[in-house]
Amino acid sequence: MKSIEELIGTSKQELLQIYGLGSDAIPAQIDGRSYLELPEVGISFVLSADNKATTIHLYARGRDSYSQYAGPMPFGLRFDMSRDTVRTALGKPHKSMDEIIDPLLGKVNARDIYVLEKNSVSVEYTPNMNEISLISIAGKLSLS
Repeated sequence: MKSIEELIGTSKQELLQIYGLGSDAIPAQIDGRSYLELPEVGISFVLSADNKATTIHLYARGRDSYSQYAGPMPFGLRFDMSRDTVRTALGKPHKSMDEIIDPLLGKVNARDIYVLEKNSVSVEYTPNMNEISLISIAGKLSLS
């Protein structure tokens, strides 16, 4: 079986087979993007125009009404890791953002973005930064 980060580029049909869903599942359309949402598994996929996974979101318990993702975790991460622990494990982030209040989005949690050998990963934290609330994995990005 592929590791979770190796699912980038996987077709919608193959994802449906992996997670035991019918081939008639219709991705949700949110802000012009297609999402294959599996809240009971704690995972969602952003799909490209040709229905391939471009981003994978792994949810902690209760985040956006999702169950906690219980599969193998990527890059040695665990949902119970604090921001300091993640930084010890993955090193200095390429980009970092503290919690902000956005006029349109409301509260946006603190996050760190890492560019690793094959993937980019965004780690979003709970407000007290003692746990991870969301892990987003994409293909390798070029961040400046």
